[in-house]
Amino acid sequence: MKKLLLYILTSLIIIIIFRFLIIKIIFFLNTNRCSSSEYVADGDRIWIKLDSYFINVNEKDIIVKISNNNVPIYQTDSINKLNLYIDSKILVKDTLTISIKNTVYKIYNFENGGQMSKAGQDRGNFHCGILKAKINGKNYNFYGYNEIFLDKQ
Repeated sequence: MKKLLLYILTSLIIIIIFRFLIIKIIFFLNTNRCSSSEYVADGDRIWIKLDSYFINVNEKDIIVKISNNNVPIYQTDSINKLNLYIDSKILVKDTLTISIKNTVYKIYNFENGGQMSKAGQDRGNFHCGILKAKINGKNYNFYGYNEIFLDKQ
């Protein structure tokens, strides 16, 4: 009886240690994938959130381009005019240019990061996002979310 109980307890401890070891290895591999990806946010959708200063801007006054691409490449959030999103894959080395009326934002030097979702329906899933970027020469941190906030300059 004691041997059986000892085997069960030992097996349980080994399973628990192995499970946490696998989680740590998978987390490390995902983080590595994000930082070494050639695409911003590993090719996921990027949200552009505009400051409330731009509330009266017409959609025709917004132009979003990737590097030398001449085709505007964004969609607006149907609920909120201040949210745009880009589904196109952007290379880390590309420059994202956003022109709103007379204001031009050049976003470049992207750096990817990743995080594990801790709540909601994506709990336990790993997501790659934008960690850092430069906007018109100034460094900004985005903490791994796929959101870029643009305020009045």
